[in-house]
Amino acid sequence: MSMPGQPVSCIILAGGEGKRFHREDKGLVTLNNKPMVEHVVNRISAQVDDIVISANRNTDEYKKYSDKVVEDKASDFQGPLSGIITCIPECKHEWILVLPCDIPLLPDDLVERLAAAHNQKLIVARAHEHRQLVFLMHLSLKKNLAEFLRQGHHEAMSWIELQNPAVVMFEGAVGEFLNINTREELNQFSD
Repeated sequence: MSMPGQPVSCIILAGGEGKRFHREDKGLVTLNNKPMVEHVVNRISAQVDDIVISANRNTDEYKKYSDKVVEDKASDFQGPLSGIITCIPECKHEWILVLPCDIPLLPDDLVERLAAAHNQKLIVARAHEHRQLVFLMHLSLKKNLAEFLRQGHHEAMSWIELQNPAVVMFEGAVGEFLNINTREELNQFSD
């Protein structure tokens, strides 16, 4: 399970309901004249080998950013873990970076810094006083994740905690890792 220098796949989670965003498809909401997912793809594409997008609607729009757009098998928005388990078979590599579509300012060295803590099968980013839904996972966790979901659990941070993850601190620029959950936050974030 070596890590540094190995190629990494990426899953971008864009399959949410957008409850706090008036049910809009958050990944396609425009920030500074670009959909949020485009900001994420632009920040991460040089750091990963392939990108898979989890999206439950507007899949043709998301195909502008990746040729691999996967819909959850569950149609009732069961959360990010459901999106992850559905996307894993489309990933080319045994290390997978997982991140949401609503963090437009990811660090340019995100994968490099997470990979440096490769002594665990799951490495999570911590910024702004809490863990983020931004992590690097080894493919061998797929069965564990599937079992967690089969038991009826859906809380992503609970599953992450159960993996005893390595934690990498990010204390960079103020905007890094800030996720946009509401229209008000979007307005504050815009130029």
